[in-house]
Amino acid sequence: MKASGWLVLAGLVVLAVAGGGILVNTIPGIVKRFSDAIAAAEGFDVAGSRAQRNNNPGDIVSGGVFVVYSSITEGWQALYDQVYKMFYGGSSYYNPNMTIREVGFIYADGAHDPSGAQNWAQNVANYLGVSPDTTLNSLMGA
Repeated sequence: MKASGWLVLAGLVVLAVAGGGILVNTIPGIVKRFSDAIAAAEGFDVAGSRAQRNNNPGDIVSGGVFVVYSSITEGWQALYDQVYKMFYGGSSYYNPNMTIREVGFIYADGAHDPSGAQNWAQNVANYLGVSPDTTLNSLMGA
């Protein structure tokens, strides 16, 4: 069955299945942990930060503009979706063979701010207790 959309409710992923019906599953632990690490690296825990003001814990950008979500739940859903695709496929930018450092170069726009991307990768890695050279694949076994 192909999922056509999902909603996160209290740690459960509710998948709307193409053709009707739903599947309920938990968010894979690594998706939750990596999302939390991204939110920390993006300053979501800092009062008044852009990530907080925009209900956007991942500071997700679309069309060169930081997305403003209507609710914090919507912002977390967007981040979980993006991270899920990093680990399990479906992303145009990321794949599970990438290191945290390589993810950071893309996520934190290393082409324009190499030191910022390096700091982002180090912060995410520190949050997870691993090296920035750790691959996403290896995190799935942790």
